[in-house]
Amino acid sequence: MESLVQGQALVRKVENGAIVVEAMPRTACGGCAHLRGCGISTVAGLLERGKGARLTLPVGAGEYQPGDTVVLGVASSVLLRAALLTYVLPVAALVVGALAVAVAGGGDGAALIGGGVGLATGLGGARIAARRQERVLRPVLLGRAAGVSECETG
Repeated sequence: MESLVQGQALVRKVENGAIVVEAMPRTACGGCAHLRGCGISTVAGLLERGKGARLTLPVGAGEYQPGDTVVLGVASSVLLRAALLTYVLPVAALVVGALAVAVAGGGDGAALIGGGVGLATGLGGARIAARRQERVLRPVLLGRAAGVSECETG
């Protein structure tokens, strides 16, 4: 069985047999999600507040209520594939674009433009690939979070 990377999310809405969840921000130390206490958690809160990723997941009627904390899981291989699409593909396209122009005899300025075109192409390709694999890349609902303290629910 493949290992899952797990994370918690907060149920924001329940509608038509589905829940809308928002990823819970993590502090630098993995501590309280209230984002109070240390300076790092305060900065993290300023950057993340209101910008959590939202996701709609199908569920049975009456299983969850707004405010519930749930556990989501993503297969580690899926997470690796998403990271490769997001980071490696655009950087590789940037390098290929710059090298192609340089090998063709272009100067530094042309290589810079070729790198920019390569980066844009890589970002577009990553976006298209992510859309095609959206179903595979989607986290799965593992259940209600057990033993969540008041501090951890935000």
